[in-house]
Amino acid sequence: MQPAARSLRTVERFLLAPPLPANFLSSPVAVCDISARGARFTHDNQFETAKKGVLKLPMSRRPSPLALAAVVVGSPADPAPPGPLVSAFPPDGTPPASG
Repeated sequence: MQPAARSLRTVERFLLAPPLPANFLSSPVAVCDISARGARFTHDNQFETAKKGVLKLPMSRRPSPLALAAVVVGSPADPAPPGPLVSAFPPDGTPPASG
């Protein structure tokens, strides 16, 4: 895991079961955990590290999805079969300082 992605894990995170369906760069993703410092989502398409985009989360009783600026800080394959990709991002779209 990238040092920047590790630094996102220093605050309490909330596991989402089942994962919340969303979109990132017009691709379907599933948000599997979220915190004040970022989130992780699974996806089938490859996203490059440092790729910036908008994560769109549909919300009930809201006419448009919640849109969060995001930047991918890591995208390793999930070891569990079938091995979807997992990406992490900080909530403001700015990579955290490493070290």
